[in-house]
Amino acid sequence: MNDLVKEEMIKNAAKLNIIPEQLIRMDKVIQEHFVNEKERQAIILKIKRHGSLIFEGVYRTNTKPEPLSTDTIFCVQSITKPIIANLLLILQEEGLVDVNDPVKCYLPEFDGGGKENIHLWHFLTHTSGYKYGEILKYMEKTLLEKYNIITPPRKAPPSEWDEYYNQISKKFEMSIDEVKKNIFYKFMLEMPLPRKPHKEMSYFGI
Repeated sequence: MNDLVKEEMIKNAAKLNIIPEQLIRMDKVIQEHFVNEKERQAIILKIKRHGSLIFEGVYRTNTKPEPLSTDTIFCVQSITKPIIANLLLILQEEGLVDVNDPVKCYLPEFDGGGKENIHLWHFLTHTSGYKYGEILKYMEKTLLEKYNIITPPRKAPPSEWDEYYNQISKKFEMSIDEVKKNIFYKFMLEMPLPRKPHKEMSYFGI
């Protein structure tokens, strides 16, 4: 825990109605249990109460050279799924969507090749019939065979990825931003559905 934050927390404990010893204990548990025992590689935690910062901790194992601080920006991926799912169910409660509807009710282009049988709840339960890796392979194979565009390896330098997106942008007459946002979806629409919905659960990466 940051020493200045710790001092401020102890000084203002009564005013903030907190038990500083419990937060100090939490600081120790996070480091010793979650980080030292390798349950988590890195943890950044901030707690505020009534607008005052009462806890701030940065924890990590020394497996990566990059510095870690309280304002480090992380790539947020799968954690968006429960947020989107909750928002979708709020829309359901408000009568604006129905998860039992086919996806094509909201995305008319999501039709043909079996896609018309996919309902919103299939994506919520990862049972749409699609697998993320299959779509990726289909996209890479099609780009190579039809357009002579080679997909760089995952750890290729940014310059190679810039050139890759630039080639796709020219071929499909899309902006670079459009390519990054929509190219996967474009090939997903083009690809026939590999299996019927609700037959197999497979974690979907987007």
